[in-house]
Amino acid sequence: MKTNFKRKIGVLGLFFVFLGATVTLGANARFWIENFDSYTNGQFLDGGADDGGWKGWDNNPSAGAYVTNTQSHTGPNSVDINGTADLVHEYEGYTSGLLPYRCLQYIPANFSGESYFILLSEYNIGGSGNIWAVQLRFDSDLDVVESEFNGEQAPLVYDTWVEINCYIDLDTDWLQIWYNGGLLTEHAWTDTIQGTGGGTLNVAAVDLYANGA
Repeated sequence: MKTNFKRKIGVLGLFFVFLGATVTLGANARFWIENFDSYTNGQFLDGGADDGGWKGWDNNPSAGAYVTNTQSHTGPNSVDINGTADLVHEYEGYTSGLLPYRCLQYIPANFSGESYFILLSEYNIGGSGNIWAVQLRFDSDLDVVESEFNGEQAPLVYDTWVEINCYIDLDTDWLQIWYNGGLLTEHAWTDTIQGTGGGTLNVAAVDLYANGA
């Protein structure tokens, strides 16, 4: 679920795989990687015991998403974010260190509407106290990806896998967002998407929000 949104309806979704979130804490490192290859093609990720921690926003099963082999990067699968999908994965313990958070996204040429990639520094079931740290809007009408709400944009890339990199330094409170190899924006992680501050030095969740597209 994004914040301050307008709804637009589309027909085809976006596909994601995660190259890995790696937090470096001194000489130690913790890795989280999700390529969706351990799931069955057609499996609906809705918070079940075999869904790897993926679930719908606010634990709503209808906001889950399907694993698919329609597109893939290295292995057979990806996750298809379309329609009612509002897919969340929560994290614990990412409160310090350098966190390069990377994923790959595939947008079909006939994608229509707006869809979102979101990172939250606070995520709570029911919405109380949620804090949005990253909100990227993929807009087929304008053919841009935009970092909301600071207005930084880049051309939207279709029909190929594109890397989204969020370099998060929780020790220095800094964030860089890269899209397709180019720097999209940079600012303090705790600025939040409104740019008003009040964020926390924590990575709480990722949210893949189809917004009806």
